[in-house]
Amino acid sequence: MDELTREELADLVRAALVELGDTADRVAETIRLLGIVGEREDPCGCPLALYLARVVPELDYGDGRFVWRVGRNGVLADDDTVWMITHPLAVRSFITAFDLEENYQDLAAVRS
Repeated sequence: MDELTREELADLVRAALVELGDTADRVAETIRLLGIVGEREDPCGCPLALYLARVVPELDYGDGRFVWRVGRNGVLADDDTVWMITHPLAVRSFITAFDLEENYQDLAAVRS
């Protein structure tokens, strides 16, 4: 497969985010069905980042070319160029509830 452009990669990420569902509860259910758990307030280890790594394998965490950090908006950085991929409202709502421990405790990794 040819290397993706930034725009093509962003389109894959946007599509994956939309596929999660149209409410925070549906986002959580999709992640739950995939068996994903993650860390609260961890932009690279939260359930959403782990979901994206699974469904968009073109996101490469290892070579410094693309770095995905999940916050209220997704930040995709390519060297010195940073651009935002705005999460759908349902995804933003899920992230807020998860990080503030308001809901979705079963999706949080157990710390030892």
